[in-house]
Amino acid sequence: MKIGALILAAGYSSRMGEFKPLMTIGSRTLLAHCVDRFKGAGIKDIFLVTGHRADDLNDEAQSLGVHPVHNKKHDQGMFSSVVKGVKKMGRYNGFFLLPVDIPLFHTATLATLINAFDGKSALIPVYQGEQGHPPLIPGKFIKEIIAHDGKNGLRGALKRLPVREIKVWDRGILLDADTPDGFDELVNRFAVLSSSDMEKAEAEQLAGQKMPQNLLEHCKAVAAVAMAFAQKLNAEGAMLNEELIYIGALLHDIAKGVINHEQAGKQMMQDLGFEKLAEIVGCHRSTPVPQNEKLTEKELVCLADKFIKGTAKLSLQCRFEEKLKRYEDDKEALASIRQRYEESTGLYNLVEQQLGSSPVELVDKVKIA
Repeated sequence: MKIGALILAAGYSSRMGEFKPLMTIGSRTLLAHCVDRFKGAGIKDIFLVTGHRADDLNDEAQSLGVHPVHNKKHDQGMFSSVVKGVKKMGRYNGFFLLPVDIPLFHTATLATLINAFDGKSALIPVYQGEQGHPPLIPGKFIKEIIAHDGKNGLRGALKRLPVREIKVWDRGILLDADTPDGFDELVNRFAVLSSSDMEKAEAEQLAGQKMPQNLLEHCKAVAAVAMAFAQKLNAEGAMLNEELIYIGALLHDIAKGVINHEQAGKQMMQDLGFEKLAEIVGCHRSTPVPQNEKLTEKELVCLADKFIKGTAKLSLQCRFEEKLKRYEDDKEALASIRQRYEESTGLYNLVEQQLGSSPVELVDKVKIA
């Protein structure tokens, strides 16, 4: 199946006051962020509709390896650029269509749409009931799009086609740089994604989609304990990423029920492109005491998980003595349990040392919803 991508960047950016495609977030232009998303999903054929300041965009397009398509009628509105661009997409089974000012969706969303694509309907990503970008449109509908009278733009054209909504957990499908306030929100989002892989609200959406309610409640309880550790340690001068700790704890059991679920969860996070979260999820069951005695996010999530069974609090001793008794006739299992008990005790002692008080006292104060 051949999938292409079409980015619209022909407008004047009048509401922004600056030329949006070449504005930067981090060290990358908005256009570059869009291209990065598509390339990250394995899409090689990317076309860019230009209009205003076409020469400047052509230089950027060349550096990014995308194909510019100039719309001489760009002053007639965005739908004229849609028509100009889709004429280049006839050789593809489907194509994504994206305004350049929506640059910070997750690459995993593209994979979700591609996996759901059957060529019969246009697919539109939806976050909490609201449609976003980019839609994935079957190539066979190009004639219908071109024939549209332009009323209500692309949205109006899509209403003439069979459409399926695909629920995603990605808030980025809704966020655009249409105004200075919108651009500022994207800058803030980029900072969060750089430090934590995803936003808290997105993690909660993903957890809700992937986990049964009882498991989700367990993960929330672990997150509450991990956050209590992190906040107290940060108050003592640590520099732990609380957002990453919360999200890592919330998603730590995302593959529960699968054999070797921690490694399966790690692989899931890596497949979604979340390397920081993958490390936490992959070692939540067992992780050694760091040799430099510097606690990081993964150790706190691992230790917090040991204090929660279901949504009930329990001590390390109770947790592991129950397991030792249950597997007393299985030498291999006993060896693994004893190793995890030793590691957990070491983490406990290190946290106690750096807190200056007993972790149990802190856990007792945590309210489990």
